[in-house]
Amino acid sequence: MGYNGLVNHNGVGDQCIRWGMMIVLLVTALLRFAALPELPLGLHYDEAANLVLTRQIVEDQYRPLFIRAYTGKEVFFFYAAAPWVWMVGGSAWGLRLGGAVVGVLTVAATYAATRALVGRRRGGPAIALFAAGWMAVAFPHVLLSRYGFRAISQPLLQALTVAMLWRGLRFRRMGWSVGAGALLGLTGYTYLAARLFPLPLALTGGWLVARSNSSERWHTLRRFALVLGIAAIVFAPLGLYFLRHPDAFTTRISQVGIPSRPCWRWWAWGRCSGAVARTVLRQRDAGSCLWRSS
Repeated sequence: MGYNGLVNHNGVGDQCIRWGMMIVLLVTALLRFAALPELPLGLHYDEAANLVLTRQIVEDQYRPLFIRAYTGKEVFFFYAAAPWVWMVGGSAWGLRLGGAVVGVLTVAATYAATRALVGRRRGGPAIALFAAGWMAVAFPHVLLSRYGFRAISQPLLQALTVAMLWRGLRFRRMGWSVGAGALLGLTGYTYLAARLFPLPLALTGGWLVARSNSSERWHTLRRFALVLGIAAIVFAPLGLYFLRHPDAFTTRISQVGIPSRPCWRWWAWGRCSGAVARTVLRQRDAGSCLWRSS
């Protein structure tokens, strides 16, 4: 029976969605917290570096806007993990615990974002529940949630940004738009790839403006302008830091980008294309092992 067949005047459909979401969150927590100190085996060297940096925040009053060490690191995750590291006495278990908590919150945020996007459509709440359930059991997200890596914080803030942005557009409440702008600005403090996040939002805004009538068009433009303005204010401290230290902005990009010399460019594009093809084909097999001794 489909979701719409469950809905009646007593709100049975919404009750099923609520119970379904509770089950999803329980599964999410189980997959991310069970045997967390022991699995994954060993301590990844990036985790060791992250633990050193987080302990500096906890113990040495270190308060960076951006961490220049280790080719550059955005700081949001380190501040989010600091209380957990402090509570467990500075061990790596606290860093992984912080990542697991962020992972669970991301699943809930995925439901909120999808519900905001398609909740008014037929079967929208069921689609949102499916999206959250998929995120709950998706192996890449489960694995990343069990490591102490800063990248796990990016999808959380992105999902919350989308949820608040769409609620602001739908309900025309300034508070949602202000929240979306603040979260969009904070996303820049999560991970390197977040710098591209405004691009799909801008494309979506252009699409909404193009298909709207005149009154809706001005409403959409004002909301997006408010969101971008708040985001710029929140991101301004890090933006000014990058203006003063441009090498901090480009160090990691230059390490993984396509070389500028023509003699190397074709070779690099060939390697890049091959990596994309292998990644696509790997979705149908067991992947690759990366064993680490404890």
